Amino acid sequence: MKQVAIDSDIFFFSVGQDKRDRNVRLATSLLEHIDNHPNLELCVPFSVLAETVFKTITAEKESKDPQKLELHKMLAANQDGTAHQR
Repeated sequence: MKQVAIDSDIFFFSVGQDKRDRNVRLATSLLEHIDNHPNLELCVPFSVLAETVFKTITAEKESKDPQKLELHKMLAANQDGTAHQR
């Protein structure tokens, strides 16, 4: 198994001064890559990582942004055990 440090790209949106700097699509893509990579093993459960990202994205305000809803669905699927199984 490879040891991997989570790149700061996945969290860059959390410090953006403007919500336009927060790239939800990129964060979702990176999370999917991490979750589906056969040679990666996280030190924390994937659901913890995904929920941290999701909470950071949605902390500013609740919205009906389709990208945020897609990320939320991915998190919910992972917590239900319907996402990629290791």
